[in-house]
Amino acid sequence: MKRLTLTPIAIALLLAGCNSSDSDNNLQQPQVHSRVHDVLNVEGYQFRDSNGNGTLEPFEDWRLSPEERAADLVSRMTLDEKAGMMLIDTLNSAEGGLVSSAGQDMIADAQMTRFIFRNSVVETPTNTPDCDAGRSGCQITPTEAAQFMNSVQELREQTRMGIPALFKSNARNHIDPSAKAGINVSSGAFSAWPKEAGLAATHKAWQGKATNITPAYDDGVLFTQTRSLFNLPHGCVIWAVTHIQMQNGLKMSADKLCFVPKYSNQDSCFKVPA
Repeated sequence: MKRLTLTPIAIALLLAGCNSSDSDNNLQQPQVHSRVHDVLNVEGYQFRDSNGNGTLEPFEDWRLSPEERAADLVSRMTLDEKAGMMLIDTLNSAEGGLVSSAGQDMIADAQMTRFIFRNSVVETPTNTPDCDAGRSGCQITPTEAAQFMNSVQELREQTRMGIPALFKSNARNHIDPSAKAGINVSSGAFSAWPKEAGLAATHKAWQGKATNITPAYDDGVLFTQTRSLFNLPHGCVIWAVTHIQMQNGLKMSADKLCFVPKYSNQDSCFKVPA
């Protein structure tokens, strides 16, 4: 089986979640788990031995900054590993939560680390004999979905640098009687919500006002900003504004609305106009 790893853009995001913001005198040990290699014990702390060489490398050291760890990891990657990180494709679970031979090839031969998960996750699957032939794959249970993703991560842990896989999924919480592959996925066993426009229509108090959450970015070609429209009992509706200035003088808009669940022990996600 060939080896594979992660790309620079995803690396910094991934490592940012593993980095401690405490000073050296007040470090908090994160939970460290490994199915393939032994956990390293260094200076009273535990670390994943991602490349399995028995030595704590800078990219494995959660005490360092994400920038330091990413730079070290990229310096160790081969050209094939970097190229594999630039690819993304569908990787569905086979029936029963198994990783197909094609999926194993994507990890071992194509050296991919980013995948789109399209399986419908339902309480009671009803599959045809050729269910894995379609783009959406077979129906699987929540337990089988967890087993599948854990198996993929274990395959990734066996690779040369042991960098985890990153999964994305099209929206699967919309109330939609006819979900379309490539656009959204039926909610199945997950909680279902109205689409963004439906959420907006349910809020009578909204008067067209929006509160800026992030500063605007505008370089003359691309304009982006995140704005909050209003709060709901269980979260808030966010407006992601994106405008692109075309060479013909016209502007292309790629705005999106999304629902952000409320954090616990907070009255609202963001401050919005009364």
